[in-house]
Amino acid sequence: MKLEPKQPKIFTICGPSGVGKDTVMKELEKFNLPLRRVITTTSRPMRIGESEGHPYHFVTKKKFQEMTAQDKFAEYAKVFNSHKGITKVELEKIIEGELGVLLQIEHQGAKTIKKKYPQSVVIVITPPSLESLEKRLRHRGDKQEEELKKRLEQNKYWKKDYGQFDYFVANPDNHPEKAAKEISEIIKKHLQLS
Repeated sequence: MKLEPKQPKIFTICGPSGVGKDTVMKELEKFNLPLRRVITTTSRPMRIGESEGHPYHFVTKKKFQEMTAQDKFAEYAKVFNSHKGITKVELEKIIEGELGVLLQIEHQGAKTIKKKYPQSVVIVITPPSLESLEKRLRHRGDKQEEELKKRLEQNKYWKKDYGQFDYFVANPDNHPEKAAKEISEIIKKHLQLS
């Protein structure tokens, strides 16, 4: 008798630009959940405090385009002036293991993963308000005015962009640990952990 392959437990974290995804993900690590994080590849420049593999694999735009042409990505999307994607190698390597899979991707990528892996769970990190979201983006200070305007305009439509996903978790101002705790509870429920 052939055993059916185990269904991978894929958890995707996404949310509008500036909502604090990286900060919440750092807080989530403290819960020591039985998950392996898949690192996204991006063509955007490194920000202060980032390094290769933390929180992304950083490549040039040219290299990203080469990887796209070679069909290396399970999902990818253009996000404002840069590209982001999850490589097939990175994803499959983790899916074949015993642990669950944790992704942090944009909403276009989350739709692709949900289509390819319908059993995946998509958790959207939401802002307390649009005003708060704008303040966070401006405070980050790593965007030129033109790109900042694009992000602020796009963020007006985040409810429409993310509306079809499974869970919505508010990231309150100055308390990312509260959002991380709520996300950890959702993941534990799906993994049937006490």
